Amino acid sequence: MAFSQSNSRGNTIYNFFFFCENYARFLSTLIVELQNRKILEELQLKKQMLLKQGVAPTLSTSLAVTPTGSPSNLPPTQPSDGVVMSASQRAALHNANAASSGYFVTQDSSFGNLILPVLPRFDTK
Repeated sequence: MAFSQSNSRGNTIYNFFFFCENYARFLSTLIVELQNRKILEELQLKKQMLLKQGVAPTLSTSLAVTPTGSPSNLPPTQPSDGVVMSASQRAALHNANAASSGYFVTQDSSFGNLILPVLPRFDTK
């Protein structure tokens, strides 16, 4: 009889710690979610303030892409550096090079970053 009581108490303690661990995990997830919401609200407020001041949003401005045909009809090409690019990707690279004082290079990336900026270094001497 004493053995079953200690086993029952052991299960109760285990269940309590299991509950506490899950509750702590839930609270930490909730805190992170609240922090993310605060950040998003702050960004939204800053965006609204910039729009009221007449500053054009940079994310909604786009470069004019001249359609040379539908990207699905054109075969992908492979530049000299070995990266296969579709027509829309080539147009994005061309527009990036045309609109920037720097230049961009192609790179095969598992993150989808097919073009990377090359920034010049200036001597501080």
